[in-house]
Amino acid sequence: MMMTRWMAICLWVLVSSATLHAADEITLFEQGLATEPVAHEKPPIEYPHNAQSAGIEGWLVVEFTVDTDGSTSDVVIRSRSIDGIFEDAAQRSVSNWTYDPATLDGEPVATRHQTRMIYAMSGQKDAVSNGFARQATFIGHSLSRDKLEKAWKQIGKLDGRRQRTLAETCYVDFWKAEYYRRSGDLEKAAEHFDRALVIADVAVSPAVHEHMLRSAIEFDAKVNHVGAALASYDELIEVTGKLPDDDPARQLAARLEQLRDSNEPIELAASLEPCEYCKKPGQLAWHHTLARSRFSFGEVPASIDEVEVWCDEHSVTFAAQPGKTYSLANAAESGECSLSVYGDAPDSFAFSELSSVN
Repeated sequence: MMMTRWMAICLWVLVSSATLHAADEITLFEQGLATEPVAHEKPPIEYPHNAQSAGIEGWLVVEFTVDTDGSTSDVVIRSRSIDGIFEDAAQRSVSNWTYDPATLDGEPVATRHQTRMIYAMSGQKDAVSNGFARQATFIGHSLSRDKLEKAWKQIGKLDGRRQRTLAETCYVDFWKAEYYRRSGDLEKAAEHFDRALVIADVAVSPAVHEHMLRSAIEFDAKVNHVGAALASYDELIEVTGKLPDDDPARQLAARLEQLRDSNEPIELAASLEPCEYCKKPGQLAWHHTLARSRFSFGEVPASIDEVEVWCDEHSVTFAAQPGKTYSLANAAESGECSLSVYGDAPDSFAFSELSSVN
């Protein structure tokens, strides 16, 4: 899923990378894709002394530019597990990284990147305190019995603790996702499933990681997030290996693949939600993992500022136009593609993923 790999925005595509071929279809990424920058040997990540002394672990997603001379600049924290602990140290560490810059047609170009940074001391998966383990039992029982108010109070107590391990942070986000799913807040549920899976591969045991992935697949399938469900299924196969034909996740993935490959549109009712780590203060966003390489918007509210599409290591930003079909051309072959819509008001809009057949 999201934030488990390097991603780069090639700044040159932001100016001119969408070409209108016909009255109703716009092709993105048509001018080609730049190479990746090559990282030089990186110094060890700085672990803040106060956090280390207090036993605080956590993670961040950091965004930065690799300039044409190979230096880094414009370092920004895009997401984090805890506020006010690791940000300064992470920014100092990234500012010292150097690269052989990306190139386009043999010329160096500036590129924008995101990377996950992990702060953990023991390196042991599923490392939780005895008190946390006891609370985990109560939370699991409360959620399974739909005693949501009780579960939320218990989750809140653990979430308020600043001293916690990476595994404890992962569990709290997963429980939040389950709470919001059962409460009917699907956007919040999707957000916290994503946050849990940012670090599940390094924070929890393979068995727990598998359970979280299966839960995310089931949730995303129910809300028609076909691309996200199939991305989690691919990650599940990396954890478990090939699954038997009668495995529920394999059967669900087979149905989703049939839907993805059919001629029927995948239609979603989207809405802009508050975004803690958006580009601008007070901005709202809707995030979606694409299952197909063609998509369109219904009516576009005036509140929508821009749309950003990522395909693995490349990105393009554009203004959405109602009734137009957008095609990713060959960019979708480079890896998983996702889409973010940004705006300044909590408006709703229709979004459709279209088949490759006109």
